[in-house]
Amino acid sequence: MRRSSFVFGAAAALLIAGTAAAQTPDLTFGGQVRPRYERRRPVNTSFTSMRVRASLNAIVDPRVRVFIQLQDVRLWGAETNTLADYSADNFDLHQGYAEISGLPWVGGLLRAGRQEIGFGDERLMGAVNWTQQGRAFDGLRYTRGFGQRTDLNLVALKTSENSAPANLRDASVLGAYSTIQTMSAGAFDAYAFLNARSGPAGDRQKTVGGRWLDAAGALSWRTEASYQFGTRGGADVAAYMFGLEGTYGLRGGAAGVTLWYDYLSGDPTPAAGNVKVFSTLYATNHPYYGLYDLFTDIPTQTAGLGLQDPAIKFFVRPMPALYAHLDLHAFSAAQQGFLTTKNLADEADLALKYQISPALGLSGGYSYVHALDGIKEIGTLAHDGAWAWLMVDTKF
Repeated sequence: MRRSSFVFGAAAALLIAGTAAAQTPDLTFGGQVRPRYERRRPVNTSFTSMRVRASLNAIVDPRVRVFIQLQDVRLWGAETNTLADYSADNFDLHQGYAEISGLPWVGGLLRAGRQEIGFGDERLMGAVNWTQQGRAFDGLRYTRGFGQRTDLNLVALKTSENSAPANLRDASVLGAYSTIQTMSAGAFDAYAFLNARSGPAGDRQKTVGGRWLDAAGALSWRTEASYQFGTRGGADVAAYMFGLEGTYGLRGGAAGVTLWYDYLSGDPTPAAGNVKVFSTLYATNHPYYGLYDLFTDIPTQTAGLGLQDPAIKFFVRPMPALYAHLDLHAFSAAQQGFLTTKNLADEADLALKYQISPALGLSGGYSYVHALDGIKEIGTLAHDGAWAWLMVDTKF
């Protein structure tokens, strides 16, 4: 067990000691049931998955809060005989943490335990809410505001513990994420992450970058850039990504169009001993690189060749409760490498959401992917693909 494990354990002990004299808590219960039907080709499969969550929020005293969220994720019909299921193998603790505010000497808020973490647009670290299981981390998060316009988040997360029977290595993430509100309606974010993994080919990869978003009248924009260096898998890393996005709103924001371009560097010669392909770390990629999810695991699903994603996106909100958007992507590799062409795929995504009430939402969509030679040579998709889905989301 490494020093980071001792730090986590010491912090947890301090939290337990600090809550020993807790008062009778103010309790709030919550829950969610979210079934989703999907039909996908060319694999020609259809299934219904479902997320069920139950949560308890306890205000122990003005400075201490405890949050517990249990989760079950399953496929309808996966258990052919429910009488034979008594192991609760799909049941898990999705979130469970203690939160202390007004810390002595340093101020701010400390959260310790299993927790969702999403920074900015979740391009590098996100909760991946689209998946039924979602993502949560074990570790610490410290948050503090400085005045009215600046806040700072520090995280120390344990992603693998070699003392656990199934894990061979220690792995952790250390990070800092700060947001500065500008004098206009925008904000500037700056961040740095260290991914560390033990072992003979361990990682000491650093990711630094920033995001700027602002608006002027009907026009809003976002630009983001990140650079990775250090070591990954024992090899030196020099990789980068950048993204540009501009949206023009119509009819007071009831409709609009977005022009979009993302570039993630690739490695044309992966055997050369260094790494030039950008890794999206723990990103929420589903809403960005096409809803069909060709590229949720980057760089694996691009064979290390990187990705270019020029897109045009249309949206309309004919009434407050109804939202629809159409996204058109033209994916290509950043580097040609072993491919005969950089062109990977063209994708069209149509999605609609209707919020029937605060507790009930209905959404659905259809995606079509035209597979080009590049994606066929990588082996991700041999033929054109299509995907249809319908989801009911009830929560309280």
